Amino acid sequence: PYLTVQGKGFYQREEVTDLIQLLRFLDNTTDEIALAAVLRSPLCGISDNALFALRSAPMVGESTDVKKLPRRNLWRAVRQHREIQFIDEEEHLELDRVAAFLGDLIERRSRYSIGDLLRQAVASSDFMAVIAANFDGAHRIANVEKLFRLAEAFEKSGQLIRDFVHYVEKFEEAGGRETEGQIDKTANVVRLMTIHQAKGLEFPVVIIPDLHRFQSSQRDNSLFVLDRHKGFSVAVPDGRGSVARGTTFKRLRERAGWREQFESMRLLYVAATRAEDRLIFSGAATQNDLKNLQTTTRDQWLAWLWQALDLNEQPQSGILKFSDNAQIELRVNREVVRKAMTAAVTTDTATVSIDPSQPLEKNFPLLRPVEPERETTLRRFTVTQLINFKRCPRQYYFDRLLRAPGAEELAVWNDAEAPEPPANLTATLKGAVIHRFCETFCEGDDVETRLRESFEHVRSIRLAQLAGRTLEVDTDTAVRDLLPLAHNYLDSDVFRRVQAASRFESSDDPKFAIRNPQSSPGLWSELRFRLRRRFGILTGTIDKLLITPAGNGVDVEVIDFKTNRFARSSDNAGRKAKTVSVTARAHLTTEIGQAAFDFEAATEEATVVSEPARNELLDSQIDNTARDYRLQMQAYALALQELLPRDARINSLRATLHFIHPNIEKTLSAELLGRETCARAVDEAILQLISLDGTVEAEDFPTFANAHCRTCSFLDFCAAGQDWLKRN
Repeated sequence: PYLTVQGKGFYQREEVTDLIQLLRFLDNTTDEIALAAVLRSPLCGISDNALFALRSAPMVGESTDVKKLPRRNLWRAVRQHREIQFIDEEEHLELDRVAAFLGDLIERRSRYSIGDLLRQAVASSDFMAVIAANFDGAHRIANVEKLFRLAEAFEKSGQLIRDFVHYVEKFEEAGGRETEGQIDKTANVVRLMTIHQAKGLEFPVVIIPDLHRFQSSQRDNSLFVLDRHKGFSVAVPDGRGSVARGTTFKRLRERAGWREQFESMRLLYVAATRAEDRLIFSGAATQNDLKNLQTTTRDQWLAWLWQALDLNEQPQSGILKFSDNAQIELRVNREVVRKAMTAAVTTDTATVSIDPSQPLEKNFPLLRPVEPERETTLRRFTVTQLINFKRCPRQYYFDRLLRAPGAEELAVWNDAEAPEPPANLTATLKGAVIHRFCETFCEGDDVETRLRESFEHVRSIRLAQLAGRTLEVDTDTAVRDLLPLAHNYLDSDVFRRVQAASRFESSDDPKFAIRNPQSSPGLWSELRFRLRRRFGILTGTIDKLLITPAGNGVDVEVIDFKTNRFARSSDNAGRKAKTVSVTARAHLTTEIGQAAFDFEAATEEATVVSEPARNELLDSQIDNTARDYRLQMQAYALALQELLPRDARINSLRATLHFIHPNIEKTLSAELLGRETCARAVDEAILQLISLDGTVEAEDFPTFANAHCRTCSFLDFCAAGQDWLKRN
């Protein structure tokens, strides 16, 4: 699967075309081409035979021995399909549903907005399920979601359905460029974009093709040249049917050539620096061109790289080492030439006959299945992705693979008059606001002011994600609701430890400070990391990292805030914050890892919210919830042990989960924080995900029913979760 960034194919995608044809029919019910497209699309799923019968089959009771087939109105035939011959009973049942489906949309078209009509059409059919089953299902669903947003933005100007359809037609005729829908960053797709579009972005693997193409334009036939510093010069007729170019003209042309060459070099630099882990250059050249690449001065990227690598006209595949930390793998593929030579030889020989009755293995004895090359593909995983999968693979399946709509989206799809989600302060928004408050609060700040600023920050981000839709949340009410959680954090032992760590003076450069923890202890918030493991790269964000001096080493504590709500018994109503287990202390030896911390980037992980059963005791609820987050804290501990420098002596490593709502801490035991234990847990989780690459069968993602089913966004799709709730 691939994603074209700002390409011309968005409105030509099959899933987008199906919905545009539906709008075309709703605008004009006599448009039979649009109706035929809708009937054959996943919205209706009518077969070719049934479609042909609707159009031209005789009516019940009429003779089938006719020389000329009738041509009837297609929409009228859909409503009267029971009176038409040559339609199977199964097709009749499906046509009953289609007639009701289209009739309902026709009734709604004058009262509903364009976006609501499309959402209603998708929710009332199996459209999403069908397109999600394709190999690029996530990409298709993202395109449909983008069409919804485009329609909603268009209808704000008071336009009608026909205006939107007309806009799409004119947009395509004018050659407009519309980027395709954006999908999850972890999705396994190839993104096609220009170098200018890639500015400011980074990717794990970057491929730069067509190095042999000339980059600058040639202007040998131009009759003028303009230089903003030196002036303007033109070529003049020489009286013999040609033109004469003077010294000034040639000098200005030379300066223009230099500028183009410098711009070409800058583009090559921009393209090459987009790669985070692997950069692949690709180019083609004939054998004669290889001789010239060593000495040519033409503006060609392949020639520049060839000369920089000091290659000759007979290069061999291998590793080119420049230093201990820099090497380039060179691959020279001459298979194209060999295949061409082989084809030339075989044209003079007799054609080999193949017996189609024989099995494939006998006709092609050298044919072998392509074995998957494990450990050669670079994969990226987030900590949230791993813990969601470990907690319930079926929830991961609905969310990451099928991109199924959550409960809030379904509520809007099923009721087009309902306000856009969220219509109140949801648990996810609460978690984001509290995380922002814990990240930014400093001693001496006014609590309510800081909380309000945190809310407005999260609200602005959410509004951008909603693409212009309203976010109906009352700020004053939200701040009042969140104030107790803020005070819980400020009254906790966690906050006191955070304040103590923040008083240590650190270097002006936080990256320098983390490399020298013995001399520069301190506090870091929302610290992102990237850790290379055997099967891929793991990324995550640590809420709080505390490094304090202790003897000849440092004590390290990782803190992660959780905003889960728990049912509390009356005995626990006035319970104070406490540490449930003893601090884990163990002497650890660290080694340099192949990754880096990012001290300035914003967080990208979402808060995972679950709500245990009401009849459980508070301690039992917290223990069960903390067990779900164990892998997350082990991943953080492993990142610290791998990425801190070799000479950093860690006296103790502590991993703390701070459940802010009950104001209780939960600390992992020392046995769970050992390097080998953490590495084994993380690698096993990553390997489980890799083993399911390319799998779309729900049976391969079992359901782990537990208390988290109560707040699962996909409970309506999960029979096992519903059964568990009935029993509990």
